[in-house]
Amino acid sequence: MIDHYDYYVSGIKINTQVPRFEATFIDAKTPVTQTLDRILNDYEGCFIAFYPSEFAPDLKPFLDRFNTLAQAFPTLYCVAIGPNPPPVLEAYLATQEPFPALHFVANANRQIGEAYGILNEALGQFEPALFYVRKSGLLKQFSQASQLSELNPEAFLPPVTL
Repeated sequence: MIDHYDYYVSGIKINTQVPRFEATFIDAKTPVTQTLDRILNDYEGCFIAFYPSEFAPDLKPFLDRFNTLAQAFPTLYCVAIGPNPPPVLEAYLATQEPFPALHFVANANRQIGEAYGILNEALGQFEPALFYVRKSGLLKQFSQASQLSELNPEAFLPPVTL
């Protein structure tokens, strides 16, 4: 029997290494090519969120939540991965200040989503999913939903006291 706390649609288990990748990360300043290993070397952990399309109706509110998390947890890196080039995302980034550690990856060939097991091949897009990866590269938590608004990244982190 497969325990739902240990396995997911992707087959990645909690406390096992997540697939590594190199990609061009886009932020409010400039695109930069880097690896997941480099990110994990510089930060305490990393959120990897997959979204189906930059035109998803709940993308902006989800990104706003991620931006808030990035500000509240400066040692956490947040990356949002979608299947398309990001003209709408670039416009979104231009309106956000500060934008500490939320970056975007346009994964047009969809290899990253396929490696993480959240590619819906019939639709040619990613299923909304959220991975929380420890500094060690081990998967700490995972969540998948039918809509971005159903993902709850805040539940993965300790409460913030203001």
